[in-house]
Amino acid sequence: LPEPAWAPELIAAWLDGDDDRRILALVDGAATAPGVDELVGLAVATAGRFSVVVAGHRQADDLPGLELGPLAPADARRLLTTPLAALGYRFARPELVWRLLSAVHFQPGLVQLAADELVRSLRVRRAGGLPVVVTDADVDRVVAAPEVRERLAEQLRGTISLDGRGRVLALVIACHSLDDAFGSSYGAEELLEEARGWWPGGFEDADVVAVDALLEHLVGRGVLVRTSGRRRYAVRNPDAVTLLGSRDDLEFELHCSSGR
Repeated sequence: LPEPAWAPELIAAWLDGDDDRRILALVDGAATAPGVDELVGLAVATAGRFSVVVAGHRQADDLPGLELGPLAPADARRLLTTPLAALGYRFARPELVWRLLSAVHFQPGLVQLAADELVRSLRVRRAGGLPVVVTDADVDRVVAAPEVRERLAEQLRGTISLDGRGRVLALVIACHSLDDAFGSSYGAEELLEEARGWWPGGFEDADVVAVDALLEHLVGRGVLVRTSGRRRYAVRNPDAVTLLGSRDDLEFELHCSSGR
């Protein structure tokens, strides 16, 4: 962000002028642009009174102090329904909102993609007057749209590939989930033992604490969920596993990972 548009000392001075002042910076597709490190530094220096949300590049995951992942349900709902309502679209039932959000894993970029697909598919119906009611069939069509499915798969693969060991753990859980019909969760100790079998060199020095930290990172990224009150993990959405391919596909990727 070039000068004079970006002057962190001036922003810090403005925030210091009143304890109630806050700034939320939304940076789209600028994870590698000059100035992003300063944005993060300012967020840390102001104890969160200056907040930054970075989206659009996988490299953003490498920025310190940023936790990237799915939106909170209420925020995702607002992101989907507020712009659509302004355009004259409303959902026939509240359940359809949550069904669509769940299908795109509450990821902000994918929520926007789904909304765009919905608007394009219903454009003809607007000629009949407003509001346009979004039905079950409309949601089914968006969820099954090739572009939406491809983007979901691309994002999921990009997310689990950010860290080699995290990728192996995610693939191991995916294999177990298919075998168990998504009815079980898994602990760090058992996952570490199996991960060592697939990639001995990658997990040679890893312990349960380190694996648990990797699993927590995958929770933060929206890939896994942690069972309530227990340090056990499961896939966040069974559909995410099917996006990665068949059981044979997953094992092939694990074999490839062992050659790292």
